[in-house]
Amino acid sequence: MAIETNLIRRIEERSLNAWAAPRSLLLDGWILRFASGYTKRANSVSVLYEGDRSLVEKIELCQQIYAQQNLPPIFRLSPLAPIELDDKLTELGFTQSDFTSIQTRDLSQFEEVVIEYLQINSDYSKWLNCFAQVCEVSIADQQRLTKILASIVPTKAFAVL
Repeated sequence: MAIETNLIRRIEERSLNAWAAPRSLLLDGWILRFASGYTKRANSVSVLYEGDRSLVEKIELCQQIYAQQNLPPIFRLSPLAPIELDDKLTELGFTQSDFTSIQTRDLSQFEEVVIEYLQINSDYSKWLNCFAQVCEVSIADQQRLTKILASIVPTKAFAVL
């Protein structure tokens, strides 16, 4: 079943805002995001709309821009990306590295669950400390992650259980 384009755009918009990159660049309907290499999602190209330039021209520009940042060009292929983009990237030697499954659920009938040890607040420092310890995140990556977390606006909440 095809998902409506407006829903996809809303999900993409929320996803991009939920894991913000400290720097981004709009390029003819594509957004290029930069976070010093920490996580692919925050250091990748996402298609927002079609634009006017050719795919080849935009891919080449992305490669140049990411090379200037000492980052590999990573392209996120959502249903908003033109079908030809996947074929063109494959032709240019790009390979698929990860797959993301986006799932939605109607929360109008959702029952609230109270968990005694759950803490939710807007300060990410406690969450970051727990995450860094559990996932063995290096100090350098913690600094990169701090920049991403500080970039999330307007509202944010971090949960520690």
